[in-house]
Amino acid sequence: MPGKIFLSTPGGGTSYAYTPADVAGSTGPLTVLGGTITGASTPFLNLSQTWNNAATTFTGALINVTDTASNSASLLLDLQVGGSSKVKVDKTGSITCVSVSFSGSNNPTFQGISGTLLFNPDFSLGARSGGLFVVSSTGAYSWSSSTAYNATPDTYLYRDATATLAQRNGTNAQSFRVYNTYTDASNYERGVFDWTTTANTLTIGAIAAGTGTVRPVVLTGKDITFTATGNLVLGSSTSGAGATYFNSNNSTRWYLSLAGHFIPNADSSFDIGASGSGVRLLYLSKTVTTAGTTGAQTINKATGSVNFAAAATSLVVTNSFVTANSIIVATVGTNDTTMKTVSAVAAAGSFTLNANAAATAETRVNFVVLN
Repeated sequence: MPGKIFLSTPGGGTSYAYTPADVAGSTGPLTVLGGTITGASTPFLNLSQTWNNAATTFTGALINVTDTASNSASLLLDLQVGGSSKVKVDKTGSITCVSVSFSGSNNPTFQGISGTLLFNPDFSLGARSGGLFVVSSTGAYSWSSSTAYNATPDTYLYRDATATLAQRNGTNAQSFRVYNTYTDASNYERGVFDWTTTANTLTIGAIAAGTGTVRPVVLTGKDITFTATGNLVLGSSTSGAGATYFNSNNSTRWYLSLAGHFIPNADSSFDIGASGSGVRLLYLSKTVTTAGTTGAQTINKATGSVNFAAAATSLVVTNSFVTANSIIVATVGTNDTTMKTVSAVAAAGSFTLNANAAATAETRVNFVVLN
């Protein structure tokens, strides 16, 4: 090292000269006292050097520590103000900064970072004039549940493919939330898109807690298609206050009540099937009275059958679905020689079947109740 090292206090005070031999042979620290600065800025450490050989890889400053044994919190560099650390470089190469500002003439970027870039909880990032913050294709944005800047993350955002953003963490189910209101973790209104509300089930909708209100969810678009390889389920929850509505042309046509009844929204307004597009079969609940059982019966079903005994001319069917205004359609289901037809007279909770003539033998009568 040519020449000597000259150290002096600001303003041209006492100076100290060290020869290379002095420095090399020193066994103690090199301490520089910069004094008190009251005028112009006069750095107590001002280094300059000219690099002039394209074939040489230069190093401006070098600290080489042989770490035979040291505490894990040992620092290669510690820059302080008033005894408080502002920038620290630990012995693993991690840098801790109170605040960081990256700037560039056009689009500032992070470059040459092959490991993990960690920020404390108060870190904020911004880019002006169209600047971009870029993560490599194998990297991710991540967060941990701890306030410690170097804690293990549990939430990640990845680039899965071109124009494809992914939130994933191995086999851990993920949740995405968009809030309408937020007071705290127990008081909010939010939209949910997750695999955590119900295990192995994708839940999409609106939920609330505390004083929050569960808000409506609207799917809008030119065409909306539901495709399911299993069951397609529509319905209100047991705690819901409303029914499930089926709309067309911006109007409700049918609805499924909380009790499970499928009801048109207006009387005598909508059809099931159409001319040339009829319903193949209509299945109604029924009770068929077995042969040999004759006389009055209780059948609380929309359809059924009863058996007239030989010589009988009338029969009462008790049925809770029947009112005085019910229409009862009844037909004779046995080829009796005398009993060919029956009439049905409805009353509250029952109807009476009257034969045109006494049955010669046991005769079956079928009926349908229409309300």
